[in-house]
Amino acid sequence: MTNPFFEAPILNSPYEYPARHWELDKHGQPTQKVIESRRRAEFITPIPRPKKQKDKAKQESLVFDEGEGLSTQEQQYAHTAILNGVREHVDKWRRLPNPNDWHVTPETARLLQHWRHHRFNTFRPFFCQVEAVETAIWLSEVAPHAGKAEKAFLEHLENANKDANPELLRLALKLATGASARVCRSGPIIRAAGLSRAGSSIMSGIILRWRRGWFEFTKFPHLSLGIYRERLTVYFTIPNNLRRDIRRYFLDIDYGAFEQKILGVAKKIMNVLPKGAVSQVLLVQRHYPTQSSPPVVDAIVKFNPLMDVPQGDGKGRSVKYQPQWLQATYEILRNRSSNLQFQIGADLPYVNCPVVHTSRVVDVVADMWIWCKPLIAPMLRRA
Repeated sequence: MTNPFFEAPILNSPYEYPARHWELDKHGQPTQKVIESRRRAEFITPIPRPKKQKDKAKQESLVFDEGEGLSTQEQQYAHTAILNGVREHVDKWRRLPNPNDWHVTPETARLLQHWRHHRFNTFRPFFCQVEAVETAIWLSEVAPHAGKAEKAFLEHLENANKDANPELLRLALKLATGASARVCRSGPIIRAAGLSRAGSSIMSGIILRWRRGWFEFTKFPHLSLGIYRERLTVYFTIPNNLRRDIRRYFLDIDYGAFEQKILGVAKKIMNVLPKGAVSQVLLVQRHYPTQSSPPVVDAIVKFNPLMDVPQGDGKGRSVKYQPQWLQATYEILRNRSSNLQFQIGADLPYVNCPVVHTSRVVDVVADMWIWCKPLIAPMLRRA
């Protein structure tokens, strides 16, 4: 007896919209029938069918919450309805041919066109990856300005957040195992943490180059962008687990050479800093109580590197001459015995830095990263 489901379980390309699916019965078992449409979102936990099952002995199905905090069938169905509703609205929005009808910013429109239509030479994004970004964009830029039905989804998310984390509204999307890992191998790589309204942040990192064996994000320098409640941060980051050959280039030098490298980059960054921005060097020590726990920050050293320059920053703002901070940073890095991360860049406060509220901030961020090239380029040559 043939079993088509197990002979050819995959019906769709991972790069295209999933237009077909295998039908499952109410017990989660394949019926061997292919349905010419996308499978609706459901909470399904397939389990082997018992050889014998008496009707009288049947029990009410368990709610497998998969970490969602569900405890009743009603909660399960409510979440399913929301998931399918959002998916249907995003599908209709995706099919709009004219970017002017998307109701997103020009920058977002360009990104969507790139992700959807660009002919990638190497790694191409999975459909689930693009859809995850599309959903986040739709919820953030489209739904708030749409009708009652769309706003009902946002209200549902807000209520769910209030139940789980009062005063901490977060929007996060979970990809299937392996999907996010593939993004991390497609370099440049962007990794993002959570977003909240209560003073947390979005932290993103762009790895500068990828090769087989470089999967771990903390083994290679990267560009970091932080969006905090009160400021934007732009840094070039040298992580704790930096490869030894690259670390030797950075630290196996005397203090004079180290000072020249850091001040050279700081001065170039200062030339492109907008009004209100502050050049910074940041040294962070942290530890992890367990392998799965978030890091605990033990110490932070943060200072303006131009304090090492007697004449100030050259823009009419006097910076007190205190070279001991850069000297201390050098000694700590050279003799480190704990988890240390080094960063150089700038903070852009929303209150004092008007450019943050304009589209020109994108060019400012790019210019700051470009002026880190004297540190970046030699490290790439050793990679």
